[in-house]
Amino acid sequence: MEQKRIPRYYGARIYVTSILLYFFLALPFIGFIIFQNAPAFMANRPGHEKELPAHLDSLGGLLDSIP
Repeated sequence: MEQKRIPRYYGARIYVTSILLYFFLALPFIGFIIFQNAPAFMANRPGHEKELPAHLDSLGGLLDSIP
């Protein structure tokens, strides 16, 4: 009697490889969009009003250069 052969799952390998390639293609674009919109995300987060005011720099300059 002949033994049954174990399948090698070529379809799963192709599927996993294609998903990895898609993520390597899409992640730089997603990262750029997140980086581009980071100031808007930071401005709209809850508790933003409770932050401390800006401090003077180490040179002692004014916060606003226009009198």
